[in-house]
Amino acid sequence: NSQIDTFDFTKDQLDALARGFLLAAAGKDSPTDVQKIGPQVEEFVHKRQDAYLTKLKAAGQAETDKFFADLKKKPGVVSLPSGLCYEITKEGTGPNAKPTDTVKAHYTGTLINGTVFDTSRQPRQPGQPVEPAEFPLDQVIPGWTEGLQKINKGGSIKLYVPPQLAYGDDGRPGIPPASTLIFDIDVLDITPTPGPASLAPALSK
Repeated sequence: NSQIDTFDFTKDQLDALARGFLLAAAGKDSPTDVQKIGPQVEEFVHKRQDAYLTKLKAAGQAETDKFFADLKKKPGVVSLPSGLCYEITKEGTGPNAKPTDTVKAHYTGTLINGTVFDTSRQPRQPGQPVEPAEFPLDQVIPGWTEGLQKINKGGSIKLYVPPQLAYGDDGRPGIPPASTLIFDIDVLDITPTPGPASLAPALSK
């Protein structure tokens, strides 16, 4: 969708906007006093944006509710009290990750409709090598922090992360508000996080 779709204009409103643009391009006076109408236009645009976001959030929540209701019937899927669901697709070896660990992994993140919004399995920029992600487990979205504690080195896991454990109502580029995120993750390595967190885990959050 184009940016103008965000405002959910009617056909008459779009026609009025087009007339204003044409008059401005022709150097003719606007049919209304811009200084007077400016604040009204700004208020109108904000209301349209808010209404559009509210509609997106409601659609995302409805999609999430149906998705998880169906998901919980799927064999092999574990549902946690937080709302997170996961599925271990390959067992690893050794201890599971801890919140104070750093995890190296390859992953692909998709929306419910299958759209890929992020992946480490492709170059970030043309010509760059494919490199895994590496991150302290207590510095990522809550769904990852909780979910990756269920798997160990060499294992693979699929995380089904509801909005409240991801980006909530805010969304991100490529991620609409109130989106459930699905991650396919291969854990390559688990190591203690350097610094005070790994030396004094009892004091870490």
